[in-house]
Amino acid sequence: MSGFNPISEPLNTDDDNYNKYEPEVAHAFKNKSMSKSTSPRPNPRSLTVSVDPIETPTEEDFINFYFKEKDKNENIKRIYEKYMEVKENFEKEKTPNAYIDTNTEPHKQQSSAGWELIYKDKSYKYKVNSQTVTHMKVEGKTYKDFIVYKEEYATIFMITLEIAMQKLAYDIILESETDIIIPNIINHYLLDLKNENCRIIIEMDYIEHKALQKDKVGKAMEALEKLRDHNIYHFDTHKENIVQSVEGDKVVILDFGKAQITQNPDISSSTGLFKVKEPFVYEDWISKTTSANQMIRNCVDFYGGKKNKSKRKTRKSKNKRKSKKTKKRTYRKRK
Repeated sequence: MSGFNPISEPLNTDDDNYNKYEPEVAHAFKNKSMSKSTSPRPNPRSLTVSVDPIETPTEEDFINFYFKEKDKNENIKRIYEKYMEVKENFEKEKTPNAYIDTNTEPHKQQSSAGWELIYKDKSYKYKVNSQTVTHMKVEGKTYKDFIVYKEEYATIFMITLEIAMQKLAYDIILESETDIIIPNIINHYLLDLKNENCRIIIEMDYIEHKALQKDKVGKAMEALEKLRDHNIYHFDTHKENIVQSVEGDKVVILDFGKAQITQNPDISSSTGLFKVKEPFVYEDWISKTTSANQMIRNCVDFYGGKKNKSKRKTRKSKNKRKSKKTKKRTYRKRK
């Protein structure tokens, strides 16, 4: 029972249902000869109701739920172990002073829509107070910087999972591929801001890059297929995340913020390089652009594409409300 609405109407002692629910109380009210010396009559409004507290899932709850197949699937077990390694090795004492003290303007000052986790039939969305990406080209490093509410356990889980996925993807590609680059995560920090928020910083190699050329698409798809073979589904393969290095013209895979351990419900993206239900057309893919402002929007779906259907419904509903008001004003004028 998640809540209780107190009685707001006076009780009707003539109601047949009254005796059904509170026979002793009804008898006490109807018995006019009840002496004053008897024990105090029960108050029908003093009902004792136990209310179950609303439990907020912890990070441990999300971990156990998300990796529930780890004992059956070796790939998922490996991702789980990498996640726990990342969680245990957050740097909490040191800070990346070279980055924190810099005046370098962030490359991005927005957050993508992220994803949401369904836990016990309830949706837990990706929520950050701020998110920036800063490239320090001279130092050869990129920093992803998140400010998160300390009790936003689902989001902390998602960011930690992003680090684990990218680190494991780096290891997998490094084992067999020489023409693919995934930025190496050098360190990751979890800093207490001495208020209700914490700060998570991911420090990784900076890879100077450009748009992916058409003749590199096959190589990029092979790399993504290799990651999928290890249960790493990128889910965000638009043209800003699948790129080409300036030095050496190698395929570069960036941003594992939406990577998942399963292909369900789909493994395509609205702007994705990898398509299941339609053939890939390079010209269509490279011409698609992402919104200038990607700060947590309500009009985006799991993959980051616009929910055109829901937006059309919204426009229709607005038109309907407008037409009703017009009719109402016309009626008043006639009257």
